[in-house]
Amino acid sequence: VFRGAAHSSGGQTLLTGGVVIDLGRLQCVLHDDPDREQITVEGGMTWRALLDHLAQQGRRPVGLTSCFDATIAGTVAVGGFCDTTHLYGLLTAAVLSIDLVTPDGSLHHVGPGEPLFEYSLAGRGQLGAIAAFTLRTLTGLLSLTLRSVTWPS
Repeated sequence: VFRGAAHSSGGQTLLTGGVVIDLGRLQCVLHDDPDREQITVEGGMTWRALLDHLAQQGRRPVGLTSCFDATIAGTVAVGGFCDTTHLYGLLTAAVLSIDLVTPDGSLHHVGPGEPLFEYSLAGRGQLGAIAAFTLRTLTGLLSLTLRSVTWPS
């Protein structure tokens, strides 16, 4: 199994009698293009690290999960509900391309319309390890809106 930050919802990062491949050190920003609102990062980067990087430029990820210490690859591998799912869809909708390492050791750079891309997003790591992503970003900082609704009974 692959493990980044070990924040799986059901213990998928644990394996009796098997091998755990730790991808948690893949944490670098590989390319940042603010003008095109795109960033390429390694899959082991946490949402917190990505947010810290983008906030310095007045940018944010298109969507942000509620667990800032989960990895981007881990979240996208399970689909990823986020703060803007109601506007843009799952976190997978913000992925423009991925670098996927398949079990035979091959590296595949794939994008929308290609089977390895389509089946890897929300694919729970079954086709290989997502080593890097190119993600869409948005200009604007995070904000929190709270609405209080009360009922008389």
